[in-house]
Amino acid sequence: MLFRSSRVAFVDSAASAAQIHIDEGRAEKLELAVQAPSVIQGRVLDDRGQVMEGAVLSVVQSEAVRDRLLQAGTALLERNLTKLGEQVARSAGGGSGAVLAVTDAVGGFRIQGLPPGSASFRVQHPGHGTRQVALEVPAPGTARPGIEVRMSPGCRIRGRVLRGRLPLAGAQIDVKAEGMLIRAVTGIDGRYELVDLPPGNYRVRARYATLSALSEQVAAAPAQASTVDIEFRSARVLNGTVVDGNRQPVEGATIEIGRAHV
Repeated sequence: MLFRSSRVAFVDSAASAAQIHIDEGRAEKLELAVQAPSVIQGRVLDDRGQVMEGAVLSVVQSEAVRDRLLQAGTALLERNLTKLGEQVARSAGGGSGAVLAVTDAVGGFRIQGLPPGSASFRVQHPGHGTRQVALEVPAPGTARPGIEVRMSPGCRIRGRVLRGRLPLAGAQIDVKAEGMLIRAVTGIDGRYELVDLPPGNYRVRARYATLSALSEQVAAAPAQASTVDIEFRSARVLNGTVVDGNRQPVEGATIEIGRAHV
């Protein structure tokens, strides 16, 4: 059974959620000691100091941090998740992360009920680069106000993936930004685009089926999109005819090709 509260923290875990196991068929009397939760408050601003509404704060999905924070339960249970729209908090593996808060109309956020100690958070906003922020969660009953997170304009990397000068659809493209893997897949025209990247140097990697992965280095800046085209070698084609001892064609023969060992 999971007990969760947005206003208190449980004494045993200092978290806003507690997992209790109750055996089937037994009557249990529960007494749960609670206390005021830890609170982290702040604002998200752009590079000009303007407030940013709708920025998403999520857990950085390393195993240790993820397990500790998810056991604590989500923070700010009263948040209006409808404001998220199409925004998705991306994890290091490219999946969805655990959303802790969404900034309000004045760029403010409030995260409460997390266990004390060091924790890493990811901040995202459409059109701006992702920021990873390390914070110290205060002890239960105390608050850490006045945190400011500054977001830079997002960068774009785009280009084409080719094979033998022809567009290659379905190739997987990825870069690592702030410890997070950002992915894209090429379209029918071989084109891809990676958006909302923080400024910096990147290694763009392309993979396709059994082909060896290729990569190219590129510098990304907010002023204009960086272009990286990647080309795989053309496939080799082997033609021939299978015949029997009388030089007659053999139908249905299976052909296997492997590397020669010298």
